[in-house]
Amino acid sequence: KLSRDSRDTGELTEFLDVIRNNADRLIRLVNDTLDIERIESGMFDLHYNQVDLLSLIKDVAISFQTMSGEKNITFKIMANPETFVDADEDRVRQVLINLVSNALKYGPADSEIQITVTDTQESVGVSVQDEGPGIPHDIREKIFDKFYTIGKRHGTGLGLAICKGIVEAHGGEINVSSNAGTGNNTFYLSLPKVKVAGEKG
Repeated sequence: KLSRDSRDTGELTEFLDVIRNNADRLIRLVNDTLDIERIESGMFDLHYNQVDLLSLIKDVAISFQTMSGEKNITFKIMANPETFVDADEDRVRQVLINLVSNALKYGPADSEIQITVTDTQESVGVSVQDEGPGIPHDIREKIFDKFYTIGKRHGTGLGLAICKGIVEAHGGEINVSSNAGTGNNTFYLSLPKVKVAGEKG
């Protein structure tokens, strides 16, 4: 039987936090595993609509306000208003959340994350640049592989593999460049402006 003194209440709160965090981690693992299975089996359906990329990027940045505030990391967004792409908004959001989350995770305190949108006749590109330590070339070649993580394991190791699957399912490309000497990592993706013939959704 638990008494109601502050020590027991604190221990119970801590115990419940552990349970919640483990449950959240398990849900992420299950969802990520299901996404990878859908991608690899070709059963990954996309639901297309006109996506305002600048608005979407701002939403994603705002969702990380608490995390960025803790490290005093600021966002610099460079994009023309009304830059649209024909895509699955929820899946593009998923890619951006993953890339921004990684940038915040590995970026140092008091730094900047720069998100840039480039618009051409046929495609739209998005780059996410952080000031974290550079990624060695041999690791860059594996970074989009399933279950690959850098340093201590923070997640499922499926995030970037899923990003790659989502972007390629749209007929786009994703890659990373890095300066292993001075730091700075840039993840960049490109998406066709118009749905490519033969894509699902």
